[in-house]
Amino acid sequence: MPLRKAFSNREKLLILILAVIALALLYYRAIHVTVTEGIAQANERLEVLDMEKNAAMAKLARMRSMQSELEGLRSSGEVLVPIPKYDNQTNIMVELDGTLRNTMSKTISFKPVTQDGESSIYRRVVSVSFKTDTYVDALNVIDALYRSQYRCQISDMKIHSGAPLGTSPIRGEYSLSDDRTVNVALTITYFEALN
Repeated sequence: MPLRKAFSNREKLLILILAVIALALLYYRAIHVTVTEGIAQANERLEVLDMEKNAAMAKLARMRSMQSELEGLRSSGEVLVPIPKYDNQTNIMVELDGTLRNTMSKTISFKPVTQDGESSIYRRVVSVSFKTDTYVDALNVIDALYRSQYRCQISDMKIHSGAPLGTSPIRGEYSLSDDRTVNVALTITYFEALN
């Protein structure tokens, strides 16, 4: 004989409430949590892509700016010197020796090579001092150094002759007339590319 119990209305209501709660928990676990996590991951990916897009737009703007600057230099007739390959010290020494050959005296000092940030560009810093007969000769040597066949930048330039002008030793004015020897000290930074 089969055992069957008839559920009362109250028991049926409790089973129905339990079923609804079970379905709500199932919906919450299976659908709501999964969808919420997916949306959060999509938002994170969107933020990353937005940052990458902004970086690419900034890079594009820099490249366009550099391109227009290069076009301006080309149209002005300025010669664009390519960056030589890394370890160009021997060629630099030969060029410096040729440029400074006609000076009265010269001193060349190479500093350790440094990398420019995380790029493949290296800086070779050279301290140069020399003495010439005249201010015009000094300017000609500086111009020859500036027009180097290797990409460089001249900085920390000091030019003076032997005798101060005027009566104020505090002001330190120097004569740059054509009839006195001129001492020049400067720093040249040569740029080299690793590849």
